[in-house]
Amino acid sequence: SIEIEAKIKVERLDEFPARLEKLAGTFLGQTRQLDTFFDRDDLSLKTGGCGLRLRREEAGGQAKTILCFKGPRQPGPFKHREEIELDVSPPDQAQALLDRLGYHPRRQVEKHRQSWRLENCIICLDQVAGLGCFIEVEGPDEKSVARVAAALGLDPADHIPHSYAALLARKTNP
Repeated sequence: SIEIEAKIKVERLDEFPARLEKLAGTFLGQTRQLDTFFDRDDLSLKTGGCGLRLRREEAGGQAKTILCFKGPRQPGPFKHREEIELDVSPPDQAQALLDRLGYHPRRQVEKHRQSWRLENCIICLDQVAGLGCFIEVEGPDEKSVARVAAALGLDPADHIPHSYAALLARKTNP
């Protein structure tokens, strides 16, 4: 599938749940996510604009692990990328498999996420360790993403096209 997403940095997240409720948004849940990004020694995924992530997610006493491949960015005002995800378990075995295939951990991103649904979009309120607060709006097309972002009082033109891992890399290695 193709991920179409706008990511916008905000000062605080506390006002957005009320905005989403007022707009008839549906609260989907709250999670803690630890994302580990992998690449080969030659950084061929990064060089090709791709990503490989192992996400450990905890919510309500339950844990799951998701392996995700993201393809190179496609043209458009928002982030468009092929995304392939699958549940894997146990996480240590998934990481061992990636290691045997030549993919090694390169960076970790920790975040607390609230997920909401509004219209045909998923809205994520993210508190990212070392980076701050962000809102991601993911939807089926650019028009839906822009409409929902604007309804939340966000300017879609403020979209940040970089992943959290890339933003952390820039912060730690300017």
